[in-house]
Amino acid sequence: MSIRIQSALFMALLSSCLLGCGVEVGNPSEPTPTQPKGDNQPAIPGLPSVPVESIDPVEPSEPVKIDVRYLVESQYDEAITAALDFAFDNTGVALVAGNGTRSCGAQVDGSLILNHQETNTATRTSGQAADATRVTESFSRVFASRMQSAGKTLACNTSLTKPNIDWATTTDVIMDGSLDRTNSRLVVTDPAQQFVRESSVKSKGGHQSSIKKMKFDQATGLQLQRSLVFGTDMEITNRTAMSGATVLKTRMETMADVPLVIEETYNAESKLKSLKINSGAVSSRKLDDGLMVIMRYSNVVLDAQGSCRPTSGTVLGEIYSPENPTQIRDTFSIGFSERQNLIVYADGTASKLEFEPCRIETDGDKSGNGDGSKGGGRN
Repeated sequence: MSIRIQSALFMALLSSCLLGCGVEVGNPSEPTPTQPKGDNQPAIPGLPSVPVESIDPVEPSEPVKIDVRYLVESQYDEAITAALDFAFDNTGVALVAGNGTRSCGAQVDGSLILNHQETNTATRTSGQAADATRVTESFSRVFASRMQSAGKTLACNTSLTKPNIDWATTTDVIMDGSLDRTNSRLVVTDPAQQFVRESSVKSKGGHQSSIKKMKFDQATGLQLQRSLVFGTDMEITNRTAMSGATVLKTRMETMADVPLVIEETYNAESKLKSLKINSGAVSSRKLDDGLMVIMRYSNVVLDAQGSCRPTSGTVLGEIYSPENPTQIRDTFSIGFSERQNLIVYADGTASKLEFEPCRIETDGDKSGNGDGSKGGGRN
C-alpha cells in the first residue's frame, strides 16, 4: 500500500473523530490543536516520519482550498512582518533591494515616536528542479509606533533613526503601533514562463509588542522574549490559471489569550543569532461567508540568514466551515524542505505555499547608532 493511501486512510479516521467531537468557536480561545505538537519537521499531519520531499504538490482547484491557501500565505506573512518590524528597534526584515526611511523622536514623557517606510521588489526561484517556479514580489509598508518603558527615559541614536536601548538597565519595553501594507505576488513556471497565479494584498491594523529582557551579558549578548498581539483587516485579490479573479476580505488576529511568543538572541555585536516563535495562534475569518482558518505555532525556528522560512518546529492548521462554524472541516500542517513550503491536508494532498522572503538585519545598519548601541539593539 502506498504512503499516500496509508496516510489518507489514517487521516480519514482521524478527521472523522475530530468532526464528530466538534469545537466551539464562539470564544476564539476555546478551539484546541487537533494534531500532536513537537519539534520535528512537520510533514503529513499525524505522520511526521513521512518527509516533505516525498509529497507531490498540486495546484488546488476547489474554491475552499484556493481561499485557504491565500489565507495561510497572508496570515504567515502578516505575522512575520508584525513580529520583526515591530521589534524594539523598529527595523527587522526587508526584501533585497528595498528602499526605506526611518525616524526616531524623543518625547517629553520619556517615550519614543518611531516611523518606518519602505518599498521593495525582488524575483526569486521557489521549489526544486523541474518543479521550480519564478516568483516576483513587491510591497510597501508604513509603520508608526510609540515605544515606552515604565520609569525610564528612552533615547534615539545620534542619527535619529532608531532607538538606542541600554539593556543593562532596561527590563521591558512596550510598543503600540499601526501597520499599513500592500503586497503583490506573481508566480510563473520557469523556464516555460507559464502563468500559475497572482495575488495582491492590502492590509491595515494595530499591533502591540511587549518585550522583556530574558538574559543580558555585555560580553556574550542579549536574549529577548516578545509577546505580540495584532488585529488586521485585509483584502486579497487573487487569480489562478484555473479560475478568474476573486476578492477575499478577511479579519486576521491573534487569538484571545494565545499571543505570539517570540524569542530573539543577539551576539555581543548586536547581530541577530536566532529567532523562534515559541507559541501562539492566529485566526483569519472571511467576512462574506465566515470561513475561518486558525494557525498554531510551536517552537518554529526561522532562518535568520535571509529567507525567514521555518527550519524546524510545527505550524498546524484548522479550517472551520462557513456552513457549520462550530466544527472543524479539515486540518493541515505546514511542511517545509530546503527550497519550498507546502500546505499538507489531512488526506495527504498538498499545495505549494509562497511566503514573503526577507532579509534580517544581521550585519548592522551602515547608518548606525552613531553613538553605538549599549547592549543588544540591532544596529
